[in-house]
Amino acid sequence: MDYTDEKICMYQIEFPRRAQKGDRIVVTLQAAYLVDSKFMATTSYSSNKYLNTVMEPGQTFSIKYPYRIYLSFVSTAPIEEYSDFRFTYTYMEYNPDEDDGQDENANKIVVQ
Repeated sequence: MDYTDEKICMYQIEFPRRAQKGDRIVVTLQAAYLVDSKFMATTSYSSNKYLNTVMEPGQTFSIKYPYRIYLSFVSTAPIEEYSDFRFTYTYMEYNPDEDDGQDENANKIVVQ
């Protein structure tokens, strides 16, 4: 598929069934060329309550369970060029030994 001007690629990342409170999904945008990238998190696709932020190459984002993550990549490439992007994601189980008792980031996108 040609990935040029204003074409969109979207990804949905969900927690595994065994996920529990405190678990986290971490997404890193490793590279982006001629593309606008957005990170969105919500508890359901049809919800009108969601969190979102623009992603820049090299940034890492995370959100805690039970959110679902939606990534959108919109090409800004002219007809004669192609857009390109690369990202990774990791599921991290909650570790009570690393819990500081604070849960201030439970409903926030954390940018690292």
